Amino acid sequence: LLVASRRETHLCEIFDAVSTSVICSYKNVDTDKTARADISTYLEDEFSRISSEFLARGVALGIGWPGAEVQEQLVRRSCGVFVFAKTVIQFIDDGRFSHPADRLAAVMAGSPDSTTPLDDLYSTILSVLPYEPLTLRILHAALCSQSKAWTPEECDLLLGIVPGKARLILSGLHSILHIPQLFTPWLQSMSSICSQHASFTDYLGDERRSRKW
Repeated sequence: LLVASRRETHLCEIFDAVSTSVICSYKNVDTDKTARADISTYLEDEFSRISSEFLARGVALGIGWPGAEVQEQLVRRSCGVFVFAKTVIQFIDDGRFSHPADRLAAVMAGSPDSTTPLDDLYSTILSVLPYEPLTLRILHAALCSQSKAWTPEECDLLLGIVPGKARLILSGLHSILHIPQLFTPWLQSMSSICSQHASFTDYLGDERRSRKW
């Protein structure tokens, strides 16, 4: 049986256990240079797009923003995992009422030597939410229910909260969640809340990784 994954702390603990080491072995595989180059190109293109779009709105981020050094740090943190770079861009681009530089600074505040950069990124994105019991209930009702997937309006009914509350709380998470449009007679879409990336649902369901979330 071959298992491929990033060097996650919880997986390393399992493989380092004596009971596991006698029947398994693991090998660190260097990140493919092509993957790093692709991620670098993607980041450069997306940062240029964001800069141009904000300039059109009267917000100048500066020539060459955010700079080659920052982009290279993000490439290193991605460890060749494209979903990391994509989520970073979605988070920065989702700041409809936030400055892109502030959101980028929040991402860069994480440890550059972290062995779990994607988990750190998810924690940073979740930090925009008010940390309270209701927020946790909405998140877990929306993503961790084994019976069905829910719309924001169904979460309101399920949790007995004010209509629109779930949609409002989740509105800051478009970078990691698909949040369906409101069902109306003219827009009869009944799609449900779902994670943009399977790794986020895994993160949320593992207390060792998501910690307080």
